[in-house]
Amino acid sequence: MWKMVQSIVFRLSIPIPLFFLLCMGIAWVTIPRILENSTIAAATASATDLAIQVKKIREYYTKNVIADVEASSDLSVGIEHEGDPRTIPLPATFIHDLSRLISDQNITLTLYSGFPFPGRSSRQLDSFMKESWAYLKINPDGTYKRQAVENGVKYLRVAVADRMVAEVCVSCHNSHPDSPKTDWEMGDVRGVLEVRKNIQPSLDVAYILTQNILLGVALGGLGLLVIVWLTSRTITRPITKIRDSMDTLIEGNLDSEFPVATRSDELGQIGRALVKLKHDLKQSQDATMDRTKQMAALLGALPDSYFRIDQYGKILDYRVRPGAGPVDDPVSFLGRNMAEIFPPRPLALFEENMRKQLDTREVVTWEYQLDFKGRRRDREAHLCPISGTDELVLVVRDISTRREAERNTARVQARLERIIGNLPGAVFSRRITKSEGATTVYVSPQCTDIWGYTPEEVYTTHGILETTIDQDDFIRMTRLFSKTIDNLEAYSSRYQITARSGERKWLETHTSAYMEEEGVTRTVGFVTDITATVKTQQQLEEQQKLAARAQKLDSIGQLTGGVAHDFNNLLAAIMGNLELLRDDEMDDEHLSLIDAGINATQRGAELTRSMLAFARRASLDPSIIDLNSIVDETRNWTERTLPSSIYVRTSLMPGLWPIKADISSTESALLNLIVNARDAMPEGGELSIETANVDLGEGNVDARQEKMEPGRYVVLSVSDAGHGIPSDKLVHIFEPFFSTKAPNAGTGLGLSMVLGFMEQSGGMIQVFSEPGVGTTFKLFFKASAEELPTSETKPRKAQNLRGDHQKILVAEDDKAILPIIVKILKKAGYGVTAATSGDEALELFEADPTIDLLLTDIMMPGSLQGIALSGAIRERAPDLPVIFMSGYASEETTKGDGLRPEDIRLLKPVRRADLLAAIKSSLEG
Repeated sequence: MWKMVQSIVFRLSIPIPLFFLLCMGIAWVTIPRILENSTIAAATASATDLAIQVKKIREYYTKNVIADVEASSDLSVGIEHEGDPRTIPLPATFIHDLSRLISDQNITLTLYSGFPFPGRSSRQLDSFMKESWAYLKINPDGTYKRQAVENGVKYLRVAVADRMVAEVCVSCHNSHPDSPKTDWEMGDVRGVLEVRKNIQPSLDVAYILTQNILLGVALGGLGLLVIVWLTSRTITRPITKIRDSMDTLIEGNLDSEFPVATRSDELGQIGRALVKLKHDLKQSQDATMDRTKQMAALLGALPDSYFRIDQYGKILDYRVRPGAGPVDDPVSFLGRNMAEIFPPRPLALFEENMRKQLDTREVVTWEYQLDFKGRRRDREAHLCPISGTDELVLVVRDISTRREAERNTARVQARLERIIGNLPGAVFSRRITKSEGATTVYVSPQCTDIWGYTPEEVYTTHGILETTIDQDDFIRMTRLFSKTIDNLEAYSSRYQITARSGERKWLETHTSAYMEEEGVTRTVGFVTDITATVKTQQQLEEQQKLAARAQKLDSIGQLTGGVAHDFNNLLAAIMGNLELLRDDEMDDEHLSLIDAGINATQRGAELTRSMLAFARRASLDPSIIDLNSIVDETRNWTERTLPSSIYVRTSLMPGLWPIKADISSTESALLNLIVNARDAMPEGGELSIETANVDLGEGNVDARQEKMEPGRYVVLSVSDAGHGIPSDKLVHIFEPFFSTKAPNAGTGLGLSMVLGFMEQSGGMIQVFSEPGVGTTFKLFFKASAEELPTSETKPRKAQNLRGDHQKILVAEDDKAILPIIVKILKKAGYGVTAATSGDEALELFEADPTIDLLLTDIMMPGSLQGIALSGAIRERAPDLPVIFMSGYASEETTKGDGLRPEDIRLLKPVRRADLLAAIKSSLEG
């Protein structure tokens, strides 16, 4: 058998080398062509695929990115995009940018056009582009390919059509002033996109590979011949046995025997090595099976891709989830190095963390990003050592969905923060549990403007904002909050706080609650600072009260004025008749009755004046006066009327500012306060009268809590040490007919008259009272800038009130008063012409213009009132003296050209002596 084998080997020793040489010749001819054609085919497919992908990218870029940017107000499209982050490149510039990115891969991208813009000669067509232009205009979806040689370097050129895919580009080309064509439409071929790939390096590699293959074949053939010859002579049979034993091991039968192991030569060593290998394989197989089961169970449960690699990065095993690999789904990674499958940036991270893991021998984790099918994909990598080996496991997880959700969440949160930051108030959110109570989980930055505390202080200091709430409001707000937590009902409320700065503020909250989970309630509230709104509402309410009071006083004034006019006319008729009756009466008892009637008439007139003063309708004659003088004069004669138990103390400020007021009304107001002080001290005490200059600022109020106008004032203070006024009655003391005195001890009009006089004079009044201590009234008169007039003392002369037959024209509509006036004047020696209206009086004057004086009522029926009558007559007799009378004349009726400063105005009822004195004074000039 051995000889037969040797014979066969010997016989084949010549044909086998010849056959091997023949195969080498065939390989020498066919392998270079096969490798070259394969290289060119692979390059062509790669370039074509790249051209198509770039075309799709450019179309996507034009359709979506450029259109979105054109619609945006914050971005623009332009050539100068590298220096401006808000400018993105034109589609053509985008292609050139892509070309620069892949320039290191022996690939260039070029965009040509058969309709180039002026100044773009670099995009002119060469012969290949002209051919591709002609072809692609007919076949816009096809590709045009050709090989070219330049400077001894072989290139592959692939062209695809560049078409109009976006309306914005069509309008841009048609409207561009330098465009060579203005009738572009969607789908038109506007240029040719060329991918030029340098395939010379690949061909050179193929050639070198061919030489290596042929050299290897030659060396292998020679070695094969030697081995065959040696084997045929020495080791064929032992090797056959060894082969059978190895086949047994390969089949997994670890129980077989190795007879060759008993030999003493090298083959015996191989046999003994195989025996040891069998033993090691059995142990390794058992351990591997255990680890494999564990690893398979673990990795099979993970939704990740994994690579088992050695310490140099070579892939020993792997599993890639579809669409979740480190790059596009691979065909086969086995035996390759990680450096071959990772793009540059992820590869740099992998190598860095590989070194880190080898140094620390611990699990290393990092993240990286890939552009996967035109989309960004986020990956999380874990590099873990395998215990007991130098191997590693790289677990790659696709976290794109999670990262995209996080980015969307961040964008939503940023947008929400911007919205909340622009709200005119603070947003609050609290989390309420039974174990922890209410915890603030969010507060917007506006809380610093409202409360003065930062969000960080609110988070770290529990209940810091609740401490700023007023106590009464805090109890109410706590009840509302608890009710909302229990019923999950929204509520709105206003409350007051004291901010960190000490400023008082009004806040308004709108809060709702919802159940977040079992046992956890969350509230969301919006709090606004409404201090300005509340102040405005308060001011509006104050203005409405003032307007209502002014309207009320105006109504009272109109009513009082009408009543006063008619009542004073009645009193005038009564007083005139009584005075005429007194002239002819000699009986003392009758004279006493007449005098009592006249005095009653005068008291009725005083009552009418008090009503007019309260209604601010009193007739005032303001002049510049020294208030200290008024106080001195009043004190001198009132001290004699006050009880001896009352001590009057005055404190009059030197250099007191002058005021402008009606003297008699000022004296009357002071007298009213003195009388009230006297009545408040039935057992005696100190009555204090003081004057002072004050300069009021903002924020002062008068006795009725109305704001006082800032400025300079002269203050007259009257204080007593009496029983004081209770607070519940203090608010009513200025009401008409209200009195704290005993019944029949006062009319209740004194303080009403003082208030009306002060308001009519532009001043104010304040009152301070404490039961058992006393009361102080302060009258605030506006200081006048005018100087006090120089007082001149004139000698008083006895006045003769009788007339010297002067003619007096009397105009009076009241039929009860007119005869009385005529009779009084005639008895006093005057000639009288009477008229019952202004129109009749003017006719009488025109009939007899020799009238010496006009005595007229102010308010009369007809077209001519008293003032108008005076003006009409004075157009004919400018120097005619005029005396006006009225039961009540409002301010409007006492204005007109017919009224002069020197004219005398009398308020009915008028004493006969006062009337005759006024006539005498007017006639004498």
